[in-house]
Amino acid sequence: MLNEAAYYNALALASKGIYSTIKKFKDQHETFEQAFTNHPRAREIDAQKEWQKLQDSHISLCLASEENFPAQLKEIPWQPHALYYKGSLEKLEKSLAIVGTRKASRVGLHFATLAAKELSPALTIVSGLALGLDTAAHEGALKGGGKTVAVLAGGLDKVYPAQNSRLAEQMLKNGGALISEYPIGVRPRKNFFIERNRIVSGLSKATLVIECPAKSGAKATARFALEQNRDVLVVPGSIADKNYEGSNLLIKEGATLIASVSDLKEELGVEAVKQMQLFDKVEGEKALLLKALQEYPQGAQVQTLCESTGLSAQTVQSELTELLLEEVVTEKSGKYLLII
Repeated sequence: MLNEAAYYNALALASKGIYSTIKKFKDQHETFEQAFTNHPRAREIDAQKEWQKLQDSHISLCLASEENFPAQLKEIPWQPHALYYKGSLEKLEKSLAIVGTRKASRVGLHFATLAAKELSPALTIVSGLALGLDTAAHEGALKGGGKTVAVLAGGLDKVYPAQNSRLAEQMLKNGGALISEYPIGVRPRKNFFIERNRIVSGLSKATLVIECPAKSGAKATARFALEQNRDVLVVPGSIADKNYEGSNLLIKEGATLIASVSDLKEELGVEAVKQMQLFDKVEGEKALLLKALQEYPQGAQVQTLCESTGLSAQTVQSELTELLLEEVVTEKSGKYLLII
């Protein structure tokens, strides 16, 4: 005999994963079994066969009424009816969402990676597995040895984008999870990406926004977070950079400005992790730059560092930007100096 989860799966397939259709039939009936039986496409769907496909794909299904359904999602408007998942839904109560544009700058990607790496020992990092900032956040969490979760906009039988299939496997091996509200066989649609963003923010105690254009999925995630009464933390950027139009607007509207990883840790109440000693670990151009900075305890300008290292101004500036983000170097009055 099939259980309610199996009938929900059949109803979701008959409804092609469309939330409003599923809700319409569920509201008219007491059980998912009754809702599915009365769906006009019920004869096209073999509930037993589809449930077996799910088992064969090693995909679990958790209804919103079940005990292991994430408690934080039960608090939000537009609550998912159920979640399909691979991996584990445990220990998601302490999570941080990290979101931003697919077309991120090197600085934005580096900050996302660093933030996730530093925070992953204390918080689960949640994002959407998209290219760009999402990928950087997931990879950073793995580098930090922590758990990371991806919420997808289609069935879990096929990872989207395909380029991140290997990353998804690594996330699962490290104790993370892949989550979706869509049954297998349902491919991503434009509106599904927006819908899944409410789950990204809903799973998290706060959402960190990095490089958010005026119209973007990241901005939609921030809006959902505000509706869910969750904190929105935003990295500011140049007013001339379109990647920061949405970011700066969110700050103007009251989101918390985040200028460093230290700011982030303080805002989230995460105890600072002891900074890794870089001098014995870095190589190449960054090592040359750190060695040169040791010779200028009062700080040095870019030109001085170029002369000391033989590196181009562009390379020096790029490496300094990364060291600033890593909070190894600070800048005062145009001079760069090591943080002791």
